[in-house]
Amino acid sequence: MGVAAAPLHALEAVFHTLAGVKDSKKLSHQKRERWCAVARELKERKELLHTVSLVGVQHINKRGIAPAVRIGVKRSLERLKVPPEASLVLLDGGLRAPSAFIHQQTIIGGDDTEPLISLASILAKERRDTYMQNLSRKMPQYGFEQHKGYGTHEHMRRIRLHGISSVHRTAFVHL
Repeated sequence: MGVAAAPLHALEAVFHTLAGVKDSKKLSHQKRERWCAVARELKERKELLHTVSLVGVQHINKRGIAPAVRIGVKRSLERLKVPPEASLVLLDGGLRAPSAFIHQQTIIGGDDTEPLISLASILAKERRDTYMQNLSRKMPQYGFEQHKGYGTHEHMRRIRLHGISSVHRTAFVHL
């Protein structure tokens, strides 16, 4: 789960800088890397705060993806240390921030229409992809560096061949 926040005084400049950013799923790895570099520059200039929270597979397998995403949102907002009552939180799809964040808006398709949501999705995807690449060194038989853990034909083939591992989200495995 990725979260990006801009101080009110920097919003206009940040939105100008992020013009053209799109949903992470519609961008190549190289373009996502460029946007991550932009995010780092904005963070260094204190014009943008951002963080990514990963939720463990054990939690996802035990409670489901929706509760795990809620935990990721909560953790990310806590890490940013922004005052809830003075923050505007924009969320994609059906997501909700903790109720202390009284100024929040959920935007269907926001990862493609709202620059801050788009950037947060890019940061989260790149962080997860890096995690999967690192995991592939520990478990090369699953080919995580190729499919990044998504349910591709090749990923399912490897699960059938090697079995479900401790890092697989079992609710997503349909053999």
